[in-house]
Amino acid sequence: MAVTGEELANQTSALGTSVRAPREIPQSVSPLAEFRVALTLYALWAAITWLSIVAGRTVLPPQAAGVLTVGVIATNALFLLIARTDQTQRPPAVTITLSQSVLGITWATLFAFMSAGSNELVLALYISAMLFAVPRISIAAAAQLTAFATASFGIVVMFKALLTGSDPPLWPEFISVMVFAGVMASVLLYRRLLGAAVKDGADDYVVAGATTDTLSRYRSMLDALTREKGRTDRSNTPFSLCLFDTDGFDRVLVDHGRETADRVRDRIATRIRGELRAMDGVKPVTNERAFDRLGNGQFMVILPTANHAGATRCAERICAAIRRYPIEGQYAVTLYGAAVEYRRGETVRMLLDRAEAALERARAAGGDQVVGYDAGEERCADVIQIPDRTS
Repeated sequence: MAVTGEELANQTSALGTSVRAPREIPQSVSPLAEFRVALTLYALWAAITWLSIVAGRTVLPPQAAGVLTVGVIATNALFLLIARTDQTQRPPAVTITLSQSVLGITWATLFAFMSAGSNELVLALYISAMLFAVPRISIAAAAQLTAFATASFGIVVMFKALLTGSDPPLWPEFISVMVFAGVMASVLLYRRLLGAAVKDGADDYVVAGATTDTLSRYRSMLDALTREKGRTDRSNTPFSLCLFDTDGFDRVLVDHGRETADRVRDRIATRIRGELRAMDGVKPVTNERAFDRLGNGQFMVILPTANHAGATRCAERICAAIRRYPIEGQYAVTLYGAAVEYRRGETVRMLLDRAEAALERARAAGGDQVVGYDAGEERCADVIQIPDRTS
């Protein structure tokens, strides 16, 4: 039996979802598109440098220009090769971005050392190399990158001061270093505030039915719930519902961007499917829509013929599987879950209300928990701590 549009709206609200436009979140950029951006920046600054030399504002010896040109060409050739490498063999996107920025800072440092009369140009090169990476790396990595760039710039200024013996030692250059540090401090502060805003909006994005894909997933799972309800009402056999939400997903989304968050979400889904296939005590899959994600970090499992005890065991095992090993060896996320057995005669919305209430209690208890409703209970069952299983 299909779910009507009105029922869909009511039942999605039972999951705590108000359909609002999600706030802006970090977007992924393909390595090839990122390479084109970097290549464009190199070409732009090469043209500006040439104009500055022609205008007499910058002095750059021919040998130095040759070294920088060969180095920049080699850098771009390397990253073009990486961008065209198969995704399974390519480094993570954030590593590529960070490497591009580090090499950009390196070439800016060499230019600062080899050239003369180019304070404004050097400052712009450093800022450009930094801003290339800042939107797509974590705040901590951006701070470390800023420290590296500032130290590199400062060392060049001090070294040139020692070589020239100027007194006071190249104050315009030192002022440029301080300007760069101030600009990047402002950028990092803005990045931090933006990250906080994204984190505040991440829950809305994760569970809001604001995209066609998310709404279609809700509709499919609600149809499956309606079918199971009808089967149970006719046959007097149990079925249960498990809801899961991901603790730590928002942090991955904010710190590492959408591409990494999507990959983490998919790995979680793969582990859940693997646990469901491995279980002998319950039958988790009798139709193709018995498991799906509701939002980027929220998942639903329908367990035909499973009572409350079986659903609770299932939820425990799934949570333990996610907790046991970090995703991709580095993203430590956990699940908290709700296990709810259907009560004959209740509506799908009532079932979802109970599941959402149990899920909220698991979240309030600190995460990495399972909370259940027995079919005959009017209150939540006890919180179930997840043991650290090794098998």
